[in-house]
Amino acid sequence: MSTISTKIDEQGHINVGSILEAAAIQLFSSPHTRRGGINIAYELACQQPNTVVTDALMSDVEGVGLFPTNNKILVSITGQDTGRSPWARIVMDKRNADDMEVLTRLIKNVVREMLPMDMLAVRCYFGRSKNAMGECDFLVPSKYAKHALDFIMNFVPASDDARRKYRESKPLGFKNIRVISHPDWVNPDWLAWKNRVNPHDKEQVKHDPEPPRIKMIFDAENNVAFLLGNYYFGECKKGALSLIWSAFLSKGIGMPIHGSSKSLVLPDGKRVSFVTIGLSGSGKSSLGNAYHKEFIEKGWLKDTELGNDDAIVVQMEENETSGLESSLYNKTDEYKPGSFWEKTVQSAENALVIVNQQGQRVPYYMDVYTKNGRCISNRHHLPGADPQRLDTPAPSYICTIQKDNTFGPLTLIEDPYLQAALYITLSTKSTAAENISLAELGKLKISPGANPFGIWPHNKECDVFLQCVNRHKIKGLLLNTGGFFINDEAEIRKEETDIPKELSIILYPLIAANKIKWVDWDMLPGAKIPAPGSMEEFYPGYDKKFVLAKEHRGSHQSLFHARLKWRIDHMEKNSIDEKIIGSLRAALKCSL
Repeated sequence: MSTISTKIDEQGHINVGSILEAAAIQLFSSPHTRRGGINIAYELACQQPNTVVTDALMSDVEGVGLFPTNNKILVSITGQDTGRSPWARIVMDKRNADDMEVLTRLIKNVVREMLPMDMLAVRCYFGRSKNAMGECDFLVPSKYAKHALDFIMNFVPASDDARRKYRESKPLGFKNIRVISHPDWVNPDWLAWKNRVNPHDKEQVKHDPEPPRIKMIFDAENNVAFLLGNYYFGECKKGALSLIWSAFLSKGIGMPIHGSSKSLVLPDGKRVSFVTIGLSGSGKSSLGNAYHKEFIEKGWLKDTELGNDDAIVVQMEENETSGLESSLYNKTDEYKPGSFWEKTVQSAENALVIVNQQGQRVPYYMDVYTKNGRCISNRHHLPGADPQRLDTPAPSYICTIQKDNTFGPLTLIEDPYLQAALYITLSTKSTAAENISLAELGKLKISPGANPFGIWPHNKECDVFLQCVNRHKIKGLLLNTGGFFINDEAEIRKEETDIPKELSIILYPLIAANKIKWVDWDMLPGAKIPAPGSMEEFYPGYDKKFVLAKEHRGSHQSLFHARLKWRIDHMEKNSIDEKIIGSLRAALKCSL
C-alpha cells in the first residue's frame, strides 16, 4: 500500500501524531458521518441549497463511476469567495508553543461544532503511477456535498482498477491525506471585529485591521488540513495538493510542481518532455494542453502525449513526471456555447445558469457571472490525452512562465544555478483566480515556483529543485507571456509590446524539433536567446517587436538590473543558497 492509514499496534499504540490529526479522525468516526462514494455525493449535491441542477448532460458519467441517471451538470454558487485565499493559510509549527495552543483550542471548538452535523466522508486517490499513488480522505457537512463530488472527480475516483493499482503501488512512507471542509465556519475574531469596526471607515480600519474571515490550517507532518469558511472548491483541491506536495518534498521522493507536463514525440520516436510552471491564468494550461496538430501535419512531430494539467511531481530516482489528478479544474473564459471545451464539462462553479427557449436550465460560462468561473472538465477528450496516462518521462525542459517585461518571449537557461534562481523568484501577476483586492490584481510580484499553496520553506524547495535539475540534466526555459519592454517613456505610461499566445504556443515544437538557433545573452550569463533572424520564418516580425534598438538598450538594462536586485533581495530574505543567488549577482556585473 502506498500511504499509511491509522492503526493501533499490538502494544496499544496508535500512530496519531498531533491533536489536529486526532480531531480529523474524531470527525471521520462520528456517528453522524456517512461514508459514501461518488453516487451518494452526487445525489446529496443535487439537494444542496446553493447548487443548481441543470438540464445539460455531463461529459463522461461512466468514466467516473456515476450511475447513468446521475448525469446532469451541477453548478454551485459560492458567494463572494470566487478564488483562492493563500493569505488565510496557517501551517502548524510545533516550535511555537503559544500558536499551537491557540490553534488546537480553535480546532477542538470546530470538532464540537461539527460533530452534531450530518457529514459526508469520501475516499479517492491521487495519481495512477506505481511511484506516486496514495489515498485521499475528504469530509464535509452533507449540505455541501458538491465539494465531495468535485473532490472525487478532480482526483482519481475509487474504481476497481484504481484500487488494484493502489494495492500494487510502492510505499511512499507518509500518511494518508485527510482534508476537512467546514464552509459555514466564521472566524470568531472576525465577527468581533465586524461588531466594533465600521468597515467603510478607513481610519478605523487603519488602526484596527480586518482579521481573516476564513482560515486554512495545515498539519504538514501528519497530512491533515482543516479548511474553515471555504465555499470555493478550489481551496479543497489545493488544500489536498499542498499536503501531497509537502509529503513528497519532505521525504525527498520528488520535486512538487504546480504545472503541466507533456511529451512531444519526434518522427524517430524520441520524446522531448516539457514541464510548464505558471500561475492560473498565465497560459500554463494553454501551453500544456496544446496538441500542435499543425506541426504533426508538417512532419516535425509524430505525436503529442499529454500528462497532467496542474499538479505533478518530478521523481528524483525514476525517469518520470507523475501526474496527481485525473481531471482539469479550468477557468471557463473559453467555454463558448457549442465549443469543444463546453463538451468536456463534468461539473461547474460560479457559472451563469439560464433558461433557454426550450425551457431547459443550461449553464452559460464565459465568466459572465464572475471573473473566475470554474469547471471540472474531462481531460480524456483532449487530443493527446489517454485515460490511463497521467505521467510523462522526466522533463527535458522545465519552463517557467513569467511576466517580467525585461525578458523577451523566450530565454533558454543552461546554468542549473540560474534555473533555480529564476524558479524561486518567478515573477508574475495575480489574476481573478486569487481572492485578493482589486488593487493587487495585475501587479508584478514574486511567486516562488508559481505555487502560492506551498506549506514548506522556500530554501528547502529551491535546494530540491536544483537537485532535480542536476539529477535529470534538465534545461530551463523562461517564457514571458505578458509584454516586452519598449522604452523609458512607454514604461512610465505602462505600455509594452504584447506577446501573443499564438507566438508562445509554437515555441515547444520549435525547440523539440531543434529549429531555433541560439546565441549567448550578454546580459545574463548562463542564458541564451534566439539568434537574430532565427525566428522570422516561424513568426514574421519577431525581431522588429522583440529585439531592442541600440538606443533603448541602456534603459532596458537599467530596469533589468533593478529587477535582478529585487529578485536577489527576495532570495536573501528566504535564506537561499549563496551559489544560487550568485548566478544573478554575476549578471549585475555585465555591461553593454
